[in-house]
Amino acid sequence: MANEINTGKVPKAPIFFIAALWLAALAVAVGQHFFYSSLNGSELQSSSIPQSWAAPLGTAFAFIFKSLVVGSVAIIYAQALWFCVQRHAIQAEPLDGLFGVLDNPLQFFNKDLFQRTPFLFFVAVVSWSIPLSAVIAPGALTSS
Repeated sequence: MANEINTGKVPKAPIFFIAALWLAALAVAVGQHFFYSSLNGSELQSSSIPQSWAAPLGTAFAFIFKSLVVGSVAIIYAQALWFCVQRHAIQAEPLDGLFGVLDNPLQFFNKDLFQRTPFLFFVAVVSWSIPLSAVIAPGALTSS
């Protein structure tokens, strides 16, 4: 592992986990599509799933998708953070903020995050915006 860091090679394990999480998220998204397709156009009495279960199951699909994508984005963020730390001199206090931005949105006020590592800023914004899309979109799809 030390040789991989010193030579600039990317370790293979994180790439595997990123790809596995993205493929699992894709499978969940396709599963949600087929779930809603099976319910589309069917009568309430002939459906194998009660109407009261349709919305919670759709929300569960969205939550699982969000969790998988955010997990992969977190691995990408960690790998990019270590890459930036190896190439830029960053003091210890701002470095704590860079590590904590995925847990605490107040760390976005860390000037080093935006000035020295704009890619990390972008990845952190994506990581925080994915849960919002998973929560808001399923609620917008329900009808009365």
